[in-house]
Amino acid sequence: MHTGNAISPASGVSTDFTNLVNYTVTAQDRSTQAYAISVTVTPPVLSSDKTIASFSFLKTDNPTLSDDVQGTINGQNILCTLPAGVSVTGLKPTVVHTGSSINPASGAAHDFTAPAAYTVTAEDGSTLSYTISVSVSESGPSVYVVGGQRFFGTSYARVWKNGTGANLTNGTYNAYATAVSISGNTFYAAGNQSIGNSFATYWKRENDVELPTPKLNETVNDAYANSIYVSDNNDVYVAGQENHGAGIGFKAKVWKNGVATTLTASSGAAHSVFVSGNDVYVAGWEEITTGWVAKVWKNGVATSLSPVDQRAYGHSVFVSGNDVYVAGQYWNGTTYLICVWKNGTLEIIDPNTPGSDVSSIFVSNGDVYLVGNEIRNNAYNAKVWKNGTGTFLSSSAGSDAKSVYVYDGDVYIAGWEYDSDGKQVATLWKNGVASPLATDAFAYSVIVK
Repeated sequence: MHTGNAISPASGVSTDFTNLVNYTVTAQDRSTQAYAISVTVTPPVLSSDKTIASFSFLKTDNPTLSDDVQGTINGQNILCTLPAGVSVTGLKPTVVHTGSSINPASGAAHDFTAPAAYTVTAEDGSTLSYTISVSVSESGPSVYVVGGQRFFGTSYARVWKNGTGANLTNGTYNAYATAVSISGNTFYAAGNQSIGNSFATYWKRENDVELPTPKLNETVNDAYANSIYVSDNNDVYVAGQENHGAGIGFKAKVWKNGVATTLTASSGAAHSVFVSGNDVYVAGWEEITTGWVAKVWKNGVATSLSPVDQRAYGHSVFVSGNDVYVAGQYWNGTTYLICVWKNGTLEIIDPNTPGSDVSSIFVSNGDVYLVGNEIRNNAYNAKVWKNGTGTFLSSSAGSDAKSVYVYDGDVYIAGWEYDSDGKQVATLWKNGVASPLATDAFAYSVIVK
């Protein structure tokens, strides 16, 4: 654009600006004005991003797999656990990364007999290497763990079978699973979905095929499912609580095949359900005018476990033979202590370690296992107690153990830790040895069949 009568070279004519170019504007009075034009090319800003976002083995690319396997990323280390019997010598990984290239390439077959190095190159040429370790599960029982995992800000209910994760929900709503039960070839998980308010629900899969299941509360009131047990005749029992409105709050409930029974007249919660023969046991608590009373219900009939002038909670129930065990918390006037009621008789566990909490109980061959957490160095740490003797599972601040199951002498515990980046890691401990299941995830319940 100029104010003269003409310009040379003309506007719109292609010109080589490698060197300085003179443009001359001629006015109507034929006077001229020359301009020296130089063009400098600003180099593009190249990204330094070079992280691996996901590392997986898809069954469509690896015919020996029955399900997709998602790797667990912990810093620059990635762990993949494959089902028993799968060869690791020619696997084709699918790698999602933020760089410009990766070596070896995504989709290229690779021998994972030994840990493999994958290097991501950023646009600016910088690199970051990851170590990929692939292990194969030992043949043996199937280990199911349920909980939740966050993807792009949404929480999905998840199940991990022998370390391989799968979604129970599609991400339309935030959801998580709290408990698991197995009957034959059918898998059940109880949990909660946030659909404006919280809906208690359970999920059901037969031979890994999802089957339709109900929302347990169809009202606008919040409800939570805490525990699930499937009886020998395939009745599905879920324990939890549902909000009954202002002035009342939550009441303890148990659902049988989707039909609710209210257990408390006032505020309360049902934390655990266990079926032995034809008897249904539920552990929880009820609020009264003088405090909170730990209770166990047998076929809907309540038994108070603690005095009315004390605060106590029943968290987990287990029946072994003719003995009924309830694990919970008991207020001693100063702090909470973990405890077990065996047939109604109170036993304080580890009385010299106040500030503990217990989530689950399991009895095997007369040995009583409890899991939960204990405050150490001003933070919760996951812990297991066997016959009253406690052992820390993790030194990770904020770690917790939520469920215990004993199978063939092996002790399986589900919970979580936090990694060096401060991310929550769903974790399975077997005989005290931790195996990470997923990052940005938490595990609530484990069962072995």
